[in-house]
Amino acid sequence: MAYLPVRATPGSRREGLGPYRPDAPWLAVRVSAPPQDGKANEAIFALLAKALDLPVSHLRVTRGQSSRLKTIAIACDDPENALKRLAQALDCSPQIAFTVDRLSTDE
Repeated sequence: MAYLPVRATPGSRREGLGPYRPDAPWLAVRVSAPPQDGKANEAIFALLAKALDLPVSHLRVTRGQSSRLKTIAIACDDPENALKRLAQALDCSPQIAFTVDRLSTDE
């Protein structure tokens, strides 16, 4: 299990991940979907799933369901490889604020 802190910008004119900022404790995610009825979260999942090459069903919000600052849990067999795919999507090195962790009861 891997956890990704994100800062969501719903209702954006342009969708996308990043830009990567080494000084930020989260990944910026811009989506055009409004922050209503979970639509923005679904759009965030779609962007991340594409970047990680994982099904959307492998992503869930563990913190910040209705907040801009969220923690996304990523269920994957190889978190290190997922980190590399995300870094490639962001065109940066894998040293991003992405913590690889054991499955935890702390959410």
